[in-house]
Amino acid sequence: MGNFEQILKEQVCIKDNAIKLYLAFRKSKTIITMEAVKNLYYYADLFYKILSSEDFKDEEAAKDMSAALCHIAKNEKKLPLMGYWQDYRLFKYVYKKHRNSIEPYWESHKIVLSVI
Repeated sequence: MGNFEQILKEQVCIKDNAIKLYLAFRKSKTIITMEAVKNLYYYADLFYKILSSEDFKDEEAAKDMSAALCHIAKNEKKLPLMGYWQDYRLFKYVYKKHRNSIEPYWESHKIVLSVI
């Protein structure tokens, strides 16, 4: 998964900027019903909600989640469906990489996700 690590490292993005970019991204995109794209939005919504909270303390995970949100917000897709597939895989990679800090936080804070 070295390619995903490279994508994360290329995103120079602080948490507050990631949140603003993600909100603008969500407002500007039409949600596609393809399962991977829907799951991408679930992951992105989860990352956004975690980053919007002051309670999440894992700095490395927050940095990777911020980079992933900035990546989808900044990255123009030449082939949208293929681009969304790669974005989904990136978000899934970040989730799995930081699962041990994301899942307990998600469960303890009763975060509800939506694609809307």
